[in-house]
Amino acid sequence: MAPMRKVHALVGLAAALSGCVTYAFTPTTRQSAPAREAGCEFDLLSAAPRTPYVQLGFLEPTVQAHSAVEFYDAVRGEVCAAGGDAVLTEINGLGEYVRGTVIAYVE
Repeated sequence: MAPMRKVHALVGLAAALSGCVTYAFTPTTRQSAPAREAGCEFDLLSAAPRTPYVQLGFLEPTVQAHSAVEFYDAVRGEVCAAGGDAVLTEINGLGEYVRGTVIAYVE
């Protein structure tokens, strides 16, 4: 296993064992947006908005959130750094936030 993959695996394992809810952001397109201030506010959406938007990337968990507040707090840093205005959430039948899509509104 490559050294960087080992580090990521160890960080993921440590987070899982400690119970920390964490999500990693992965850009999925060449679309980007300027980073927003740390601690920015953004929308959590369960369906695509009617407002035009571009997809910036995905948020995938190491340990899943079980509430909107827990998810919001866990992804805030990643969303703001990516320049996101909202996150389209995917929630499974157990109420776990299994993935999010970071989007930026187009004016």
